[in-house]
Amino acid sequence: MDDGVIISVTTEASVSCKRPVSQTVETRTMAETYLSDQQVARRYGVHRSTIWRWVKTDTDFPRPIVLSLGCTRWKLGEVEAWEARRASQA
Repeated sequence: MDDGVIISVTTEASVSCKRPVSQTVETRTMAETYLSDQQVARRYGVHRSTIWRWVKTDTDFPRPIVLSLGCTRWKLGEVEAWEARRASQA
């Protein structure tokens, strides 16, 4: 992926997402990988505001997970499933 910071998340851990805009965070658990809005936007070649517009207007687009105040992420598996559904409709 990129050279972003990797943070392990467990039920006891707290995640701080107060980072400079240029620094991306990839959060992983054993079963899930979480992507920031910047990472999702980069995946599709769009601006991060487009991702938030999709959240509001596309009922099929995955809902973000709020990990803490100011720290919202998307599950990679849900993003990939959305991609697959869109590809099968095309």
